[in-house]
Amino acid sequence: MVRESSPPAGRSLSSTQVRAIQAAMRLFVEEDLTESEEPSRRLYCDACQRAQPAPGFIRYCRYQICNGCATEYELAQARGLTGSAGQFVRDRQFGETFDLLDSPEFSETSGYQVSPASS
Repeated sequence: MVRESSPPAGRSLSSTQVRAIQAAMRLFVEEDLTESEEPSRRLYCDACQRAQPAPGFIRYCRYQICNGCATEYELAQARGLTGSAGQFVRDRQFGETFDLLDSPEFSETSGYQVSPASS
């Protein structure tokens, strides 16, 4: 018997909670830029499998995740929709995404826009 899968049940987050998580994740980008991380440097994200701007990357266990995917992961965690970082990475590699982001400043594929630091 084949059952249709339903969306995972989880906890709802208020827009204030979503913005707070997004703001906390943005701090990683800002801190990396302050600590001389080159804005043009790119790293490979294990979750979206793309080269993304290095500022804001987070290491979860053995996974290196861009700020956009890490933000999605943290929102999914807060909602109880995903388990480990490894599970999140595997889900992303198989095309699973979560409809968690309702901020127009957020781009799922590239995270927060990183502008070059002023010289």
